[in-house]
Amino acid sequence: MEKSNHILVVDDKREDGEAVIRSLWKDHHSALFYNFDIETPLVPEEVKDKHCGIRVVFQDILLFPGRGTPGNLDYGAAQGVLESLLSEDNGPWLMVAWSTWADDPDVGDKYAKELFDFLHERLSEGKKPYSYVVIDKRPFTTDGNHGAVKHDDDLTDKEKTDILESIRTELSKAPALSILTAWESDIKKCGSGIVNNLWGLVDSAVGQTLDEREARLLELLFKLGKSQDGRLKPSDDIASPVYELLAELLSDLQTTLPNRSIKHTFTGGDPGIDPSLINSMLHWDSSVSQKQVPGIILLYPDEIDGVEMINFGSDKKKCGFIFSQFIPEANQDAAKKDTDFSNHISMVILDITPPCDHAQRKAGWRRYIVGLKVNDECQKHFFNDNKLANDALRSTPLFSSTNEKFLLIFNSRLICSIPDQTKKFKNIPAIGRLKEQLLKDIVNWNGSMSTRPGIVRI
Repeated sequence: MEKSNHILVVDDKREDGEAVIRSLWKDHHSALFYNFDIETPLVPEEVKDKHCGIRVVFQDILLFPGRGTPGNLDYGAAQGVLESLLSEDNGPWLMVAWSTWADDPDVGDKYAKELFDFLHERLSEGKKPYSYVVIDKRPFTTDGNHGAVKHDDDLTDKEKTDILESIRTELSKAPALSILTAWESDIKKCGSGIVNNLWGLVDSAVGQTLDEREARLLELLFKLGKSQDGRLKPSDDIASPVYELLAELLSDLQTTLPNRSIKHTFTGGDPGIDPSLINSMLHWDSSVSQKQVPGIILLYPDEIDGVEMINFGSDKKKCGFIFSQFIPEANQDAAKKDTDFSNHISMVILDITPPCDHAQRKAGWRRYIVGLKVNDECQKHFFNDNKLANDALRSTPLFSSTNEKFLLIFNSRLICSIPDQTKKFKNIPAIGRLKEQLLKDIVNWNGSMSTRPGIVRI
């Protein structure tokens, strides 16, 4: 397990939590201890959703002592703590059941499995544990049973070593996740490198006070923001352009990362994951917060101020246009007989404005390519022998979103432009965004279609 990945410890007894924390510190791991209190079980507001990148949680099973065996009250308390502490995008973590009930002499890991199942079923999608291991506390407690773990001063050197070795052993049981945590750690190093480079520019002069360094750093950040957005004024919030520029630096730097060795006897078998889910992870972003970003996809606007758009007026006319522009002639009769056809398609526009125009906020008129969002049930009408109607069309892979599968088909002959200042622009619904790799592929394809040479033959 990477040393830079954070570890969380949740326990109702301070001695029990500190025993783990001290061992983790000895192994140079970053670790956080949340001391659960039955008198105030709710997590304070100031720390809610603050923890991201937690890859291991040492979780006590019995958080309400004196009630006999663990049960749903304890599991619910653990759920409440983790739901509150972890951020929405925390991602998978290994649950280490650190408890006197973790490896019961009569029922084994029954209670650890119950807790894991409870958390996996009820925690939000980005906060779920992916597996669990157990470490029995009882060899280190004051009574050798369900009492508190001995104070650090009372633990023998052998007991401290045994705790540390138990932790190392259990953390080594997640080799697949360790591949991702190693990459995650390297990305953090890239971010640190950028911060270091920026600070090096500011800290170059000798004899500066902290206030002088702070002033120079603020001016540097404004200058960087100004380079990203030429319209930026000193009174503006500079967060958006500065974040964009730093993200570009990070993207560039991470391409230079040395590849770590990833060796395993792979079978080459099917991982059992729907390919449309993998495609979505790679190329599709359904969480849209801004409408003027590269790759944004909006529903086709029938009318918009100052722009002459095709206003179909009826579904029949719109379907006729779609048949002529997107569907192979051999498939059109079947498509016309499909009574659900219009329910499974939506006309969309994809923003293909050059990224530099986005970055400098100088697009003026944004350029869009017209296409269709086609639900999986309807895609058969658009392909004939696995081919689209003509070379002017390009499709994306099949994506999965909330309760639906769909793909997008774009037509390089259908291009429109919409000015930035259009009043009704904000009212156009956005459905998602193509990520950079697929967006570049479509933009390059569209460019090649627009500039392809031709000759007249006799």
